[in-house]
Amino acid sequence: LLNREVAGTLAAVTAPIVRLVDKAVGERTGMRVDIKLKSGKTATGIYNHPKLSVAVGNATAAFASAMLRGETAPGVWYPEEDGAVKDRTKLLEAASVGCTNYEINKAAWMIESKPFNIGFGMYLD
Repeated sequence: LLNREVAGTLAAVTAPIVRLVDKAVGERTGMRVDIKLKSGKTATGIYNHPKLSVAVGNATAAFASAMLRGETAPGVWYPEEDGAVKDRTKLLEAASVGCTNYEINKAAWMIESKPFNIGFGMYLD
């Protein structure tokens, strides 16, 4: 994608195919992120949204709002970068508007099943 002309041609050729697939199966998007922490524990996040275009707009608006509030420096950032935002939770909550499923910082088994909390931090799967 270093060549702008090649990238433009590729986009022009694939755009009708993408639109056709979107009409057939929808524009739904989903992500799952599993992070292995230094302690050996894992944390999982999941994000499902019915419309990719709306999800991208929400995420862009969340970053722009954070920048306007002075919660991030101008520029292009990944949310996980140090200095990207002062309050990641607030940013991700704003970006998750309209999600059908949004979970963050959960153990993988809590995402993959519907555990029942029986109290005192104990769960029944």
